[in-house]
Amino acid sequence: MSGGASLAAVAVIVFGAGVPVPLAALACALVSGVALYALAWRGGVQGQRFVLVGIGLAACAQAGVGYVLTEGGIFEVAQAYVWLVGSVNGRGWGQVWPLAASLAIVTPALGALARRADALELGDDLARALGVGVEGSRLALLAAAVALTGIAVAAAGPVGFVAFVAPHLARRLGRPASLLELLPLAAACGAALVVACDLAGRVAFAPTEIPVGLLTSIVAAPYFLLLMRRAA
Repeated sequence: MSGGASLAAVAVIVFGAGVPVPLAALACALVSGVALYALAWRGGVQGQRFVLVGIGLAACAQAGVGYVLTEGGIFEVAQAYVWLVGSVNGRGWGQVWPLAASLAIVTPALGALARRADALELGDDLARALGVGVEGSRLALLAAAVALTGIAVAAAGPVGFVAFVAPHLARRLGRPASLLELLPLAAACGAALVVACDLAGRVAFAPTEIPVGLLTSIVAAPYFLLLMRRAA
């Protein structure tokens, strides 16, 4: 979903399609989410197939981004590169209000879906035995994820590794017993990571400002690899 949003945003920046960059990024994120679910569907959606289709779509989006950058002018490409790494520089209330409105709509829906998600962790068969509609719940959770991802990427660009690391930090710090308890902790950890990295990028390298997406990748990627190493 981030790859699709990035492709749309870069195309608008480089080719000047006359469409607001956040709107284009959000629309393409939604299209990517629909394509992901449609291509992964085969009498249901399995986790491994879902991940593999997502990797394929991300690779296609990355190839599209590369093509757009090779066709653009130097000035436009420089702007696109800044957007691609993710940055909150120059963002204002024009980006805050859409985020706040989206959270006000999606957060209650996520709260209602939290128990279903907890049941899905037990496996599809047991979830069905507990009376949970597996595919309907999975589709609703995907829709919420698409909406939140699209709005966030449209506002700040694809800030890397925050979504990978924040839930793991939340589990270690708060040890939540359910998804309903995990969600606010993960949101707080993700926000704290972005704010801390943005502050470091502004102060530590002054007068040069480092985009927050670079620092989140530098800080979070090793931690994510460590988690994968421990889980292996």
